[in-house]
Amino acid sequence: MSTTYRGEKLAAVVESALDLEQIDPHLYRSKKLWQPSGNRGVFGGHIISQATIAAAKTLPPAYQLHSLHSYFIMAAQAELPILYQVEATRSGRSFATRTVFARQSGKCIFTLICSFQIPESSPISHQIAMPDVPLPDKPSRKKQDSVIKLQQGPTRNISRDDFVPLPIDIIPVRQTPSPPKDDGSIIANRLAWIRVNGDLNGIDAIYHQALVIFCSDFMLAGTSLLPYNTALVVAAQGERQQESVLDNKECSLQFGEEATRIQDIAKKFKYMVSLDHSIWFHSSCRADEWLLYEMETTWGKNGRALIIGRLYSSVDRRLVASVSQEALIRFHDIDYDSNTMPAMTFRHMPPQFVGFYSHSNLSHNEEEPAQRQKSKL
Repeated sequence: MSTTYRGEKLAAVVESALDLEQIDPHLYRSKKLWQPSGNRGVFGGHIISQATIAAAKTLPPAYQLHSLHSYFIMAAQAELPILYQVEATRSGRSFATRTVFARQSGKCIFTLICSFQIPESSPISHQIAMPDVPLPDKPSRKKQDSVIKLQQGPTRNISRDDFVPLPIDIIPVRQTPSPPKDDGSIIANRLAWIRVNGDLNGIDAIYHQALVIFCSDFMLAGTSLLPYNTALVVAAQGERQQESVLDNKECSLQFGEEATRIQDIAKKFKYMVSLDHSIWFHSSCRADEWLLYEMETTWGKNGRALIIGRLYSSVDRRLVASVSQEALIRFHDIDYDSNTMPAMTFRHMPPQFVGFYSHSNLSHNEEEPAQRQKSKL
């Protein structure tokens, strides 16, 4: 059962998970790293979050993070600290750029480039509309257990207490593809509510953003398997029992005569890892308020798949961040010439846009909710 932290206690939890030891003005060392059970290395969202904090520490607070682009080069191990070296690439009057090199045992395991901006006024104000889904109810213990299972990934079987170094709640809204359309195309995306469970009053805006970055790495890569319905999704969750894969009626319905071959491929699933991760922050956000995470995959081939995500505020339906990630998907001993998945076409719903030209509460002069609080970290 999740624990709700309050005030200084949650601030201490956040500091323990995300804060860094400063060695030199632009050199920082991790204090805690989380490597999920069964994972090939440290959780990617944890590394991105810490690297972002390191970059922000080299700038005045007037500069706000608006985008980052990162690459995972090698798997990091939780037993060894990570050194984050920050390069002050540029410090301008409106924008500042920082490049971060993460090293472990003398090897570069991760790189990040991020951009910060001093907020400015603009007549442009629009966004894609938030999907119409009900707000989440307080999750029951049973629902929380199912949520954790969805987050586990390949061959993981760990308890709630061993789960993450932060109290995070995730409630799936929709995670299965729609039935095939008349032209054979499908809509494969999923929605989930996500938040840090606790009161984050007193935390700086950059820590809210770092927590959202941490959360944005959950479920994203797995979305790339949704076009193949549940056969591959089941395999990726480590549930490779022959019965659960071969008796998949949905897979048979979707692929017809191809179903058996796809189910055979699913049984040879090896692993899936993130190759990169990018995020753009469009407006302020609070990590302790429910955010709707919309995820979809747009392409997959050559062992890689592209996934796009969008995070919306449950308070005022603002689009607070956009995410993209490319995942590497590997299989055991497959003759790829004779065992290629059938090519598929996706049906992308035309987006609806919302303009905020007359909404003063969403203008650049808004008192940003995450900035209203004085830092305690």
